[in-house]
Amino acid sequence: MPIGILAGIAGSFLWAAGSSSFAMAVRRLGVFNLNLLRLQLALIYLAGLLWILTGSPLPMHASGAEWFWLGLSAVVGLVVGDLFYFGALKEIGPRLTMVLFTFAPPVAAAGEWLAWDHPLGPVAMAGIVLTMAGVAVVVLEKPPAKRPDGGYGFTLSKRGLALGILAAVFQGAGLVLSKAGLEHLDSVSGTFIRMAVAALCFGILFPFIGPGLRAAFRTYKEQPKGVAFAMLGAFFGPFLGVTMSLVAVKYTHAGIAMTLLSTTPITILPYSVFVFKEKLTLRAVGGAVIAVAGVAMLTLG
Repeated sequence: MPIGILAGIAGSFLWAAGSSSFAMAVRRLGVFNLNLLRLQLALIYLAGLLWILTGSPLPMHASGAEWFWLGLSAVVGLVVGDLFYFGALKEIGPRLTMVLFTFAPPVAAAGEWLAWDHPLGPVAMAGIVLTMAGVAVVVLEKPPAKRPDGGYGFTLSKRGLALGILAAVFQGAGLVLSKAGLEHLDSVSGTFIRMAVAALCFGILFPFIGPGLRAAFRTYKEQPKGVAFAMLGAFFGPFLGVTMSLVAVKYTHAGIAMTLLSTTPITILPYSVFVFKEKLTLRAVGGAVIAVAGVAMLTLG
């Protein structure tokens, strides 16, 4: 149990570090360029982990049905959802994006209720309401009149709010779809399949929706710091974050693990203060705490 709890806490800090790294990378590389690079890097890291765990860098044991459902979840969550996610990171920063991302568990719970007829109990319903209340506390706060000196100047905007909510909705829907593919498959293999399908789809669509591969590689060459931050983000998030989440789920109750892993809106606060020089208000911190408490009630309920 202590190992699982420590892994859950570590996973939350790692996802916060990954989001902070992506926030610094997206301003240098752009949304489309970062998404393409991030998927490729995550595949390399996950292939190495899969090789260590199973002896093969590819999930050869996965069935066609598992590939279908996980692939569909990748299109919804990692292609569409992550485009909104990186757009929100660029627009409003990692702290506000992570607070809005607490909408994802309620969306996933509601989707599971509708798709698999798993009704929500009163505690879980109260958790959804509490999560929405915490997000509302943060969203309805008036932005500062002046941007912090030396900071990145992240403030909540209508565009950023829309991008963050859409990211949470599509990520939650992607999690619901992935449930059908993960019933008899380990999480590392499932994550690799989702990343592989997302990378393939994004690579096909990139010349049509992005700046083009030649322009992307030119940006990578001109922005080595952006590439370095992307490498750190992929290492901390999809690689180490996924690993710690597996350790947490293995050594403690799933509800406790998911609650600890969902505390990112709180664990990201030190990054917001010391890295992005944001001036936090008691209302902003309180809203994040309320939202996380709502996720805890939803998960444990």
